[in-house]
Amino acid sequence: MRVYLLWLVVVTLGVWAWRNWFVPACALVFLSVFMQRQDFPQYLLGINGLNPWNLLFVVTVLGWWLDRRAAQRPWDVPRLVTVTLAIFVFLIGVAYVRAVLDLEAIAGGADDEPGQGGPGFLGFTGEFLINRVKFIVLALMLFDGCRTRRRLLAVAGVAILAAFVYAICVMRHVPLSSLATGSTSEFMAYRHRIDRDVGLMAIDMSMLLAGAFWATLTFACLCVRRWQVRALLLGAAGAMFLGMILCHSRGSYLGFAAAGVVLGLARWRKLLLALPLTVIVVCAAVPAVPARLGMGWSAGAPASQDAHDWDQVTAGRVTDLWPAAFEQFTLAPALGFGGVACQRTAVRDRWLEGGSAPTHPHNAYLEVLLDMGVVGLLPVLVLHVGIFVLTLRLFRDRTDRVLAGVGGMGLATITVLLVTALGCQSFYPTQSTLPYWCLWALALRVVVEKSKVAWRPAANAASAPSRRFYDLGAPGLNRLGARPPA
Repeated sequence: MRVYLLWLVVVTLGVWAWRNWFVPACALVFLSVFMQRQDFPQYLLGINGLNPWNLLFVVTVLGWWLDRRAAQRPWDVPRLVTVTLAIFVFLIGVAYVRAVLDLEAIAGGADDEPGQGGPGFLGFTGEFLINRVKFIVLALMLFDGCRTRRRLLAVAGVAILAAFVYAICVMRHVPLSSLATGSTSEFMAYRHRIDRDVGLMAIDMSMLLAGAFWATLTFACLCVRRWQVRALLLGAAGAMFLGMILCHSRGSYLGFAAAGVVLGLARWRKLLLALPLTVIVVCAAVPAVPARLGMGWSAGAPASQDAHDWDQVTAGRVTDLWPAAFEQFTLAPALGFGGVACQRTAVRDRWLEGGSAPTHPHNAYLEVLLDMGVVGLLPVLVLHVGIFVLTLRLFRDRTDRVLAGVGGMGLATITVLLVTALGCQSFYPTQSTLPYWCLWALALRVVVEKSKVAWRPAANAASAPSRRFYDLGAPGLNRLGARPPA
């Protein structure tokens, strides 16, 4: 019944896309929550990748393209951003082509049938090319469509709603009683339920919720005035915080703290005091948190001895995964080895000798270096550091609370990603970072609209128009812009 209801919703939104593509585009962000669930249809007519989400995406893109042609809207993405994104997509394409030419090196790479051993050509193309590019396209569509304050708030709300549903899914599959135990084996076993039943690995889910918590808190404090709505948003933020803790990811704990510090240094100084107090309270009230943070650390050891189990502290990263990956990178430091290099090169054999064969080096920076080399890492860093600088400046702007809130949401999420990328994650667009890309698109839209406003010096400073943004609500003027003088 749920599958039939899903198809009914998708067909309805597909028809709607020909009249107003923006609503289906927002719905795609929310529907992405269910993409990897076991009961979500992944095949149609036996074709890999032909699922409800992708079909609705294609129809929505067509509706958006036709609407752009009819309205003759200019492509107002800043040139530097356009070039950087184009280089990023080009590098993804090059890495994909290099991997396809060596597809047989991946275990089971020749199979394309559902339930077989490997992804095959169609499955690999969908996973490592189409899925990465389509999230960027969706973010650009939302950037193009958010030309009013109402739409801007709508996209921010949908991103928050998606994160809230993720948090509910975590709390549904991981019992709250796991927080009261100090047994690491018990709560580590619960983490596998998230991947099995929700479709995202616990570390990806925790990263998403860590950034979403700060984004929701920023949205509630700066963009909402009604106390009823603010109370609902704060409750949703609390659910995200609880879901993040239930995932038991130390990298996300670190990213959560880093985002709080950045927001505090940028604008909210009180956070610098509240954050350590919160950490102390959580560690005292939730035994699972200090137990997870203390894995591998030996208390009471003599100062002359290194009694720490670094393999357990870093989950094998510094003892097995990273040394082998870095050694492989040095063999082709300039251009790397192409997509999913850790599955096609000798680094996989090194990992197998240690008893494991992950599909990721558990470091986003090393992943890019293996796939694209230093030549590929530079534009990737330019893109993500550029997002950080852009959102930081926007968050510090005190001329409009709503737009500063959008900047704060983007700043929190990019900080979490840059920090958690040290321990895992990926700079390639994924399902877990789709809400992040949507918020970054909103921040870029705000910056573009601010740059379009022409400010004329006033004879009397007191009569100069304030640099506020608002929704006029009139045809042709229903966009973000400066309030004209009375």
